[in-house]
Amino acid sequence: MATPAFEILRQLYEEGLYDDFEALSSLLTTVDRNCDEIFSPVQRYQTLIWYGDVLLASKQYRKAELMFEQALQLKRSTIRKRQQDQDVTPQTDVQFRIFQCLIGRRELKLAISTLEGIPPKQRSTRVNMTLAKLYHGQGNDRAAILCYKEVLRTNPYALAAINALLELNVKVSEVAVLITSKGVHFTMEWMPAFVAAMGELFARNLPKALHEFETLDQSLQLKGSYDVSMMIAKINYFQGEDIKAISAFERAVKADKFQIRGMDLYAALLYKEKKVKELEQLSNHLATLSENHPETYISLGYQCYLRQKYTRARCMCDKALELSPRHVEAILLKAQILASHGVRQTAVSIYNEAQTIAPYRFEPYMGQVSLYLAENRLPDAHIAATNATRQLGQTARTLTLRADVLIKNPGQQDKAKTYLERALVHGPAYLPAIYSLAEIYESTRNYEAGVQLLQEKLQLVGSTPKLHRLLGEFLHKVHEPEQALFHFGVALNLDPNNPQVKKGIQMVEQSVGGEQSYEMEMEDDRESEVNNEDSDVDGVWSDEF
Repeated sequence: MATPAFEILRQLYEEGLYDDFEALSSLLTTVDRNCDEIFSPVQRYQTLIWYGDVLLASKQYRKAELMFEQALQLKRSTIRKRQQDQDVTPQTDVQFRIFQCLIGRRELKLAISTLEGIPPKQRSTRVNMTLAKLYHGQGNDRAAILCYKEVLRTNPYALAAINALLELNVKVSEVAVLITSKGVHFTMEWMPAFVAAMGELFARNLPKALHEFETLDQSLQLKGSYDVSMMIAKINYFQGEDIKAISAFERAVKADKFQIRGMDLYAALLYKEKKVKELEQLSNHLATLSENHPETYISLGYQCYLRQKYTRARCMCDKALELSPRHVEAILLKAQILASHGVRQTAVSIYNEAQTIAPYRFEPYMGQVSLYLAENRLPDAHIAATNATRQLGQTARTLTLRADVLIKNPGQQDKAKTYLERALVHGPAYLPAIYSLAEIYESTRNYEAGVQLLQEKLQLVGSTPKLHRLLGEFLHKVHEPEQALFHFGVALNLDPNNPQVKKGIQMVEQSVGGEQSYEMEMEDDRESEVNNEDSDVDGVWSDEF
């Protein structure tokens, strides 16, 4: 039978009056210790747990841990087996609370050992999921897989566990068996197709994964889904289809503007495309949604970085990593910030870390290659580019990356040209491959081929400032000044502050008057383009070198 003192504390706890509970429970605990009458052993046990919960909520981790430990000691020494069956907090739940206290104190090893101390048959789904994530983060893949599978045996629709198993190279068929072990309700009929699409993604079969998610996007059950639109956006981003990725991100935001998940990648893309206004709007919006998610700080970091507030950008990046140490977008941003400040070797190491965490991402390999090329370390750049092809397969991006290394070696121009032609078979509209192939045509003085290439790609891709500028340069070299000026004019309209376009117009006008050789000046000026337009080091997130 509940005593009056216990009922008073229960009411305060259940109604969320934690400050009042903390103040009163401290007093009543003293009364109980002196009088030994106001709580029964079971009530004393439950009171200690409630007190610990209140302390945990206010981040008083050490004292909360003490309350939970006292509760467990009381249960072991005083409460009889028959009394333990009453409606009180189970011992395993108390152990999980101790784990939370240890995590709050950053005692990771003790925290893991606390959960491991729970017998496997007594572990709840929450305990198994927590252990799985911890093992996964430590690289203990075998133990992580076992725990994730235990989660699915009790809850076959745990998507985080499903994705983690696929990421750890567990076969889709094996995961599907766990999902369907209890049957599939008609409201979940889409789940097998969703899992199959995720399996293709983690198998790095991006075109097939994209097709399957686009099919789901048109299905009756998932049409207009934030999650499906987000996956379409991510896959397009991973394939270098930035325009399509932005469109899919916009659809995802329209479906659920209060979602935070995935917005870090959207911020990275907005930074890459130099969409200042959109990035600022996204950052401000995320800041109103949560201050406890890394996505918010990554978006703010990119905003600061775009404004050249480098110290502030680094602080935002560090905050994101504090919240999620293995967050790949934060790691990539950190590497980029360091690279732009000339701390290249550290940046290379951080890119290595990103490759370990997310080997399916292109950006870490591209970042390393850019840094090695900046230091003229061609053998290292070649190794990094080869690793990208080995991990990601032959795609427009990986083939272009290998070609960009070969271009730096005068004796490898023909081989680089072959790689770029293969890249354009994989991605006919892939701009970096187009630009690099145009560079080869220029260096070999094959200007007619350059004109043909750029005219064809303008029809396919549409107008970009760089395409029009390059075509203007090539047209001038084949003595077509009027057409050259036309394309320089289009480029200037698209990018009014581009110094290379203005320089090109001046050179054409001067050459028409016979005052100066445009070709000589443009070749001398080529080095400055790296800094003014498409820096390899400062723009390691951009595919436009």
